[in-house]
Amino acid sequence: MLSKPFLGLLLAVATAVFVGCREKGPMEKAGEKVDRTFEKAGSSIDKAVEKTVDAVKTGAEKVSDTAKAVGETVKEGAHKTSQAIKQTTEKTGEKVKQATK
Repeated sequence: MLSKPFLGLLLAVATAVFVGCREKGPMEKAGEKVDRTFEKAGSSIDKAVEKTVDAVKTGAEKVSDTAKAVGETVKEGAHKTSQAIKQTTEKTGEKVKQATK
């Protein structure tokens, strides 16, 4: 007769073979579908985040370029205003001199 340890080992091996060879059940198939769905969702989220980051960078670059252009325009305007004030002051000074002669 076979010994108890040998029968236990034989039973364990038979169980492992039987369990390893069985088809996937409905719960296992459903679990795999859920896994695939989450993987696809994660991929979609990653792509959306990349697009958002790219859009924000592009927007930031445009804002920066616009701010530089506005700064240059303001600088030019301030320079022209300064020149106009200087000319007006000089003309006013000449007229005051002529009026006081």
